[in-house]
Amino acid sequence: MFVIVGEALSDMVQAVPGGPFVARPGGGPMNVAVGLRRLGHDTALMSRLSAGPLGAIIMAHIARNNLRMDWCVTTPKGTSQDRGKHRQSKRGLVARLNRLGCRASDSPTRA
Repeated sequence: MFVIVGEALSDMVQAVPGGPFVARPGGGPMNVAVGLRRLGHDTALMSRLSAGPLGAIIMAHIARNNLRMDWCVTTPKGTSQDRGKHRQSKRGLVARLNRLGCRASDSPTRA
């Protein structure tokens, strides 16, 4: 199983100049997780998600793409308000993933 750790956000897209903006799920880590799942890999996302309307759009996208959300957390605040205060050190994150049963290393690996 792949566990992808990182942001899941909404990109605001304007299809026509001067037209309305539409929220589209995005964020590099979430896009990687979706891509791995579409290739047939069991994939989970570990991310902080907003409990508001934009978070609901992201959660629906995650569900449509059959990503595991076991390690996602929701917050009443917008995810952009985090500003890093809840970030864990790399070593702390590796320890948490190992406790959850994932094989994790703090050194890069190659497939």
